Amino acid sequence: MYFPLSQITTDLYTPGDELFTISNAQPYEGFYFKTSDGKFYTGKTPNDGPNLILVKERIQSETDAEVGNPGAYTDAANFNVFPPEYANATSVKSDIGLPPSSSINYPTEDDYEVGEYQRYYLKRNNGYSYKEIDFNTFTLYKNKDPQVQYFLYQPITATWNITGEAIDVYKVNKNIIKNVQQNNGWEGFINYFKYRFLKYYKPSKKETFYTKGGELKILKTSEEYIGYYHVHPDKGLLMEGRYHKSTFHNTLILIEENDVVLKAKIGVDEEVGTSRRINFPSINMGGGY
Repeated sequence: MYFPLSQITTDLYTPGDELFTISNAQPYEGFYFKTSDGKFYTGKTPNDGPNLILVKERIQSETDAEVGNPGAYTDAANFNVFPPEYANATSVKSDIGLPPSSSINYPTEDDYEVGEYQRYYLKRNNGYSYKEIDFNTFTLYKNKDPQVQYFLYQPITATWNITGEAIDVYKVNKNIIKNVQQNNGWEGFINYFKYRFLKYYKPSKKETFYTKGGELKILKTSEEYIGYYHVHPDKGLLMEGRYHKSTFHNTLILIEENDVVLKAKIGVDEEVGTSRRINFPSINMGGGY
């Protein structure tokens, strides 16, 4: 993330009662910076990542279509904003159309043969509330059908890859969602997925995956990961180890350009490995890492 110094106010601090993260719907306590367009991000500066989006309005929770995980939206998103032709027409009811409910468009066997399929989403016009919907609901909103509140939401479709090499599929899906976010102004949309970029993924055969390093890091520690990894069978997360198990094991994410990655962790089931550092900053690490 890059902002000219003239366009940011750095080293701001909040005690936890005025700013809230879009990504996890929780109050934020700590340092943040403000940009000239009135937006807030975590960290003292843009170089003090990760720079999560912050909002001033109280965050409430909304049911995510996928396994009941919380999404996020603001109080402002609860207000119905109708077009003037509806607001000014006394003969028209203000509760026109049904509000959307989350639903999922699951891939078919034919989709797995192709290797991809379409997923469908709605964004609230006056907030950052996201819902996954099925094709029929998408069609109603796309066609501005009076059965639904089409004037309150923006519908969109995104291609989702479901077969291939796991890391490659993860990268492609993440980039697709990132492009949707950037091209449509859907701030925080990528956080809606919570790193589940292999949801509904099916490997072409019974296989194990291995990385020699430079590709993945542990989500909780930002350590480079070397070793076997697998795809969570339900959530679509990358995780350490050959196979999924009931005991705790780490979630893995991609190493992105300019990431600060700590000393490599020898992977689960790995007999011998070599620790190394990549993109390591020349600063005093102290006791914070």
